[in-house]
Amino acid sequence: IHRALVPGGLFRVVTDDADYFRSIQSLVSQSPEFNRITGPAGPHPISTFEKRFREKEKEIYRLVLQNVSPVT
Repeated sequence: IHRALVPGGLFRVVTDDADYFRSIQSLVSQSPEFNRITGPAGPHPISTFEKRFREKEKEIYRLVLQNVSPVT
């Protein structure tokens, strides 16, 4: 994902699976290639899956990551 994103590009993770979310958080916390965005990151599209999660009143976990460009 890091190589596919432009420098400063955002990668958004949205899931209803808490274990999957924790796994992603753990991997990202060990990676110097991403910064976690903790404040508002602008609007995001709502997928069909997210609509289903909301209809079932499932908790939704979100993570926004920014690609850190290498220093040259």
